Amino acid sequence: MTTTASGPVTACGQCGLPLTGQELVCPRCQSLVHRGRLELLAREATRLESVNPLLAAAAWRQCLSLLPPESRQFQWIAARAEALAHGMPPPPDDMGSGSPSDGRPILNYRAASADRPGETWQSVLFKTGGSMVLSILLFAQMTGGWPFAVGFVLLIFVHEMGHVIANWHYGVRQSAPIFLGIFGAVIFLKGNLRNAWEEAVVGIAGPVIGTLGALACYLWFLKTGDTLAGELALYGFFINLFNLMPITPLDGGRAAAAITPFLWGLGLIGLVAYQAVKLVHSFDHGGPSIWWLLILFYILRSAWPRVRQTLFEGGWKDRYFKIGWERRLAMSVVYGGLAVVLVTCMKSLGSHGFQI
Repeated sequence: MTTTASGPVTACGQCGLPLTGQELVCPRCQSLVHRGRLELLAREATRLESVNPLLAAAAWRQCLSLLPPESRQFQWIAARAEALAHGMPPPPDDMGSGSPSDGRPILNYRAASADRPGETWQSVLFKTGGSMVLSILLFAQMTGGWPFAVGFVLLIFVHEMGHVIANWHYGVRQSAPIFLGIFGAVIFLKGNLRNAWEEAVVGIAGPVIGTLGALACYLWFLKTGDTLAGELALYGFFINLFNLMPITPLDGGRAAAAITPFLWGLGLIGLVAYQAVKLVHSFDHGGPSIWWLLILFYILRSAWPRVRQTLFEGGWKDRYFKIGWERRLAMSVVYGGLAVVLVTCMKSLGSHGFQI
């Protein structure tokens, strides 16, 4: 445990990231580390302004060591404390809605990255369109079929749009989807989700919308007997089911954060066991796939730091995971129901002779 001027700080109260005690802003979610202390100081300073301006100025100045010097909050408080110390009227509150007494003007901190311009249509075309083309080229080389490569990448795109829609719903800024070939696609958040529920909704939205895309291919196969549609449906169901594995950075790991982060341990074991089975079977079919080994390494490398901090260092106690049993139950139903749908559809396609 690290002790600072504001008291013990071991992890960010918003996202649970371990802290050294020197940070003023969480490196991951960009929230103020000392929110609680700042709120108390702001209320006390506001109360003292009408009683003893000198004491009020001293209270305001205590906030300065807990705020980034380049922030508007720091500058506003410094000017307010200076005015009170010299018996002058304090500057007006222009830091946000609410009065200083409720702490919001201070807590409305925005990282500099939040003020950067958003994506333009040119950047979306370059990042999303360009990376889609490269992924299509890669899959075409791997599978030997252009129609399948195009359809498969489009199914991944539909999946990613589920995350985009959920981020829009919560007002979280994000990058354009970037395709990473065999690793699927990724979206980088430029804001922060407030709790495990929002993380879970954003996570599960991808497999939900992605499953709808695969279902469209499945229904077209049932209607027309088009084998390409059947193959796309099968692989669409598979990638969404694989993504439901309860381990970060997969979508199922984000959904598990709202059910219980202890599912990450089960997901970690399941992922290793799944890869071990594939490895054993691969020796009967020409040896292990380098692609699957790379995917396994990527997932394990991404997952371990958060699993260690949350499960082994007490991060699961953070208020980030305190969302109420109703939300935990709701996410459990959606997560479990979606898994059943995907398994059922894959079995049905298997009865038609389709195999991964």
